[in-house]
Amino acid sequence: TYKRVNAIDQVKNEGKSAIPSETSILNAIWTDCYLYYKESDILYKTPMNDDISVTMQCPNPKAFYATEIDDNSGGQVISIIPKEAIK
Repeated sequence: TYKRVNAIDQVKNEGKSAIPSETSILNAIWTDCYLYYKESDILYKTPMNDDISVTMQCPNPKAFYATEIDDNSGGQVISIIPKEAIK
């Protein structure tokens, strides 16, 4: 299992409820994201896109906005706006 994490870091808060925040991340860009794996000595490169990934938007999906920009490269634009989750 692999994961790509987009988060607003909350130092020393692991395992606890998210602390309400005014911080926002706007239009963070992953130009590409690949998974590499080897089978029978052949190296494969696969884009981490919607076809092979699962999205977790915790603790509240209303705070996350993600848009694929290139399915062939795993490119994505992500915004995290916690105050949107309280509306």
